[in-house]
Amino acid sequence: MFGLRATMDTSRRILYVGRSYLDMVNVVKSYPKEDTDQRCTDYYWRRGGNASNSATVIIILGLQAEYLGVFADDYEARFLRSDFEKQGVNIDHCVTSDVGRSPVTSIISSEATGSRTMVNTERDLPELTFEAFDNVDLSSNIYKWIHFEVSKHGFQWSNRTQVNWKKNNPTIS
Repeated sequence: MFGLRATMDTSRRILYVGRSYLDMVNVVKSYPKEDTDQRCTDYYWRRGGNASNSATVIIILGLQAEYLGVFADDYEARFLRSDFEKQGVNIDHCVTSDVGRSPVTSIISSEATGSRTMVNTERDLPELTFEAFDNVDLSSNIYKWIHFEVSKHGFQWSNRTQVNWKKNNPTIS
């Protein structure tokens, strides 16, 4: 598909580091006016977040993907984990936090215009720590590429991570 497989090393993974959201989508005929009631024509849950979605696209293209992030210990996180597994995205290095709840995005999608409005909430789920990232063995030859969707807080690199990267030399984005 698109010749990507022919040019990429399919034996190595692309690691996506970021946040996964539960998207709660309300589809409406037209965008509602403020302070009015309207029935939706459809409603569904899906997994969202840039790193999360990108990992799924790579799987669809026939490559290997791994997602690294923090999950809450709640029903929404079980839904997110289940969807990653169903899509074939590796989540073995993800962290489960007993603090906070799964981030949620409420989406209103208009059938008339195709536009959408999103409202996010983090729900006090902690960010991925450097220590959790450092548990990923970057000295192995597993990762071809590492992509970061880092929040405003981010995390600091250690000397050990920099040394391990030099051995493997994955592309960073």
